[in-house]
Amino acid sequence: MRILGLLGFCLFTFLMPLSFGNNVYAQNQYSVTDRSVEIVSGIAEVSGVLPEVAFSSFSARSFADEINNAVNAEFEKIVSSTAGKKAKISFSYEIKEYNDIVSLLLKSDVTVVSVQNAVSTFNFNPTLRRFVTISDVDVLGVNGAELVNSALSEEIKRDVDKYKANFKGINDGQDFFVEDGTVYVVFDKDEIAYGFAGVIYFPIKIAD
Repeated sequence: MRILGLLGFCLFTFLMPLSFGNNVYAQNQYSVTDRSVEIVSGIAEVSGVLPEVAFSSFSARSFADEINNAVNAEFEKIVSSTAGKKAKISFSYEIKEYNDIVSLLLKSDVTVVSVQNAVSTFNFNPTLRRFVTISDVDVLGVNGAELVNSALSEEIKRDVDKYKANFKGINDGQDFFVEDGTVYVVFDKDEIAYGFAGVIYFPIKIAD
């Protein structure tokens, strides 16, 4: 995997898990191992925990690699956003399950001058071994993005003190997670709302 120049000297630290903590989900179909990251340089301090996904079936190994590669790419993207700046970056994650959907939430707090909170999500079906989007039939259906755009546009009109007026809509690549029959559409701090609102989790109930 390509390691960023500012982290190059920490190659071993990044690739090797420093501590382990297995949690097995979805009737033992897959497991998640904590991978600790502790990197200190004159430019950036990076710490926290990243997830490492594995499947019990050997045939699912390639899909586990897809998930882990996606997480690692997002990690690199976030760290590279602070290149040339003195920064502190911390990572954590959560896993949520609903029916056949697993939502992996990668959370980051990036401090340069102020703190920027962000949540990146990776949603997949462990049985079918594929990623799912907000317009998946098991999420909000084929018109999922349009449903979100309509509901959120109305919410923005109702709360102009919280939301910005430049909402242009989402597409199927939008971050989201599913919990207890509700889809939560995720927007980073300052993305569609003013900074005081923090990260936005816009809820839409999954139809019965």
